[in-house]
Amino acid sequence: MKNEKQLDPFLEKRLTKYDRWMAKGQISFSSKVIPVAESLDAKQWIMPTEQVLCVLKAAESIAVQDCECRTHYKRCEKPLEVCLLFNEVGDKAVSMGEARHISLEDAADVLKKANESGLVHMSLYMPDHEVFALCSCCSCCCHDLQIIKHTGRNDIMIRSEYVAATDFDDCIHCGDCEERCPFGARIIQDAELEYDSEKCVGCGLCVTICPVEAISMKSR
Repeated sequence: MKNEKQLDPFLEKRLTKYDRWMAKGQISFSSKVIPVAESLDAKQWIMPTEQVLCVLKAAESIAVQDCECRTHYKRCEKPLEVCLLFNEVGDKAVSMGEARHISLEDAADVLKKANESGLVHMSLYMPDHEVFALCSCCSCCCHDLQIIKHTGRNDIMIRSEYVAATDFDDCIHCGDCEERCPFGARIIQDAELEYDSEKCVGCGLCVTICPVEAISMKSR
């Protein structure tokens, strides 16, 4: 059931653009969740569709700018300068004084900082399906995550090919992953963890916070 909450102009503008592109068949979705690199084992890490570093290495140039959504809404204290732009999009932002060019190593540091802050990595797509940006998003400010939350438009974002599996024999029900998960897939009820895999988008944030390594990423 859709939430009937009225979208503000910032979100409505985004959704209108997505609908126009999707109606023309220019995009199948606007964004895709990419797992945190540290949550994938060596075998999984070689899969190019899930590698953040593969996205970065494929870019001719990389720029970083402040997150537009968190700058606009100011609802949390998460890091701002975590939005990575690629090639012509990044170059244009730099020429307009809105971003700065960085190295591959610097970009990796940006992603590490974002993970430590509990942000979700999401690749964003242009009408030609080219990845033009890699954002690190929070559920309180991100335009795509807010649109999904308020309208039920799950079609605009695709989940990663992974899901976070929990070994309940090792789980100590500490609640760290509940606080870490922005999608409500993990909740503590009566001092025990309850996990809904259907709500998991495969971001991997829970894996990197579990103190007993009871969570791992599995192919969806």
